[in-house]
Amino acid sequence: MTEYERALQEHLQQFLTPERQAKFTATLSNRTRQITVVLVDLYQEHNASAILRSCEAFGVQDVYVVESTHKFSTKRDIAMGTDRWLTLHRFEGENSLDRCFAELRDRNFRTAATVVNEKSLPVSSIEFQQEKPLALFFGTEKEGLPPEVIERVDICTHIPMFGFVESFNVSVAAALSLHILTEKLKQSGIEWELRPNELEDLYLEWTRKSVSNCAAIEKRFKRELEASS
Repeated sequence: MTEYERALQEHLQQFLTPERQAKFTATLSNRTRQITVVLVDLYQEHNASAILRSCEAFGVQDVYVVESTHKFSTKRDIAMGTDRWLTLHRFEGENSLDRCFAELRDRNFRTAATVVNEKSLPVSSIEFQQEKPLALFFGTEKEGLPPEVIERVDICTHIPMFGFVESFNVSVAAALSLHILTEKLKQSGIEWELRPNELEDLYLEWTRKSVSNCAAIEKRFKRELEASS
């Protein structure tokens, strides 16, 4: 965060109620980037919205969205505005999947496909590593993940089932997986919380989204700051 951004944050604080400030601080203290969700061509709005809502609820800050053949969209009444508080990384068009994998590799992610096959491990058996955050891939409702994803990931994982049905709805699978994994992460002993600079950046981002007419306020603040220097 730059000196200007720190000064701006201090200025904008006056437009947030104490309750809002406390909510931001408490929510950020439970955010993590040790787990991220990757949605591959998930075009069903209700499922996309429900997954974003689960990510926000369980404190997963980042969501990667691959739009090779389908446009990603959400339903407001299901997402409940939770996408405002998440960091979405979108990869559209040609080579979108390749570009997504490249970015995850650059950030040292270990990749996992949610699929049942002979190599698939129960999601509860995944172990966390300090320098290797986990990227969990989900596909479409009917087709699931494409073969090129399953071939490229480090591991395959599933939620054990004991009934007649063979799979969960994708949004249910995401919610169950995140519940299991976030609980296990917090008990793992590794540093799962956001870094101080990440906390500062997100606090300012959320503040900007929360303050009415923030663009105009910031423009006036910058003008006054420049005039006084």
